[in-house]
Amino acid sequence: MFLFVAIASHGALDACPNGGLGVAFLRPWPWSRERFFAPEALRVIEVSPIGLGRFLSARGVVVLESELRWIRLPALAVSLMLVGARRGWSRRRGGGRA
Repeated sequence: MFLFVAIASHGALDACPNGGLGVAFLRPWPWSRERFFAPEALRVIEVSPIGLGRFLSARGVVVLESELRWIRLPALAVSLMLVGARRGWSRRRGGGRA
């Protein structure tokens, strides 16, 4: 389930940067050069600069802050909620750890 969610969300997240080339949804790349973006309201992730030198700059810090805000913290929150729910379900069924 974890891998399915990771793979399924990857393309959706690739469509959310506020710039770049977009993502090749629906049609495989060799047969179509058409690229897609998320709607403007969802394009909140900062575009990462190419190259190590550019990434290790003030722009790279902005990108990391953007990814922390829009990807990492929400993923952590969902993960913690699922762990809590799983523990609750386990206790109700009598399968809690001793």
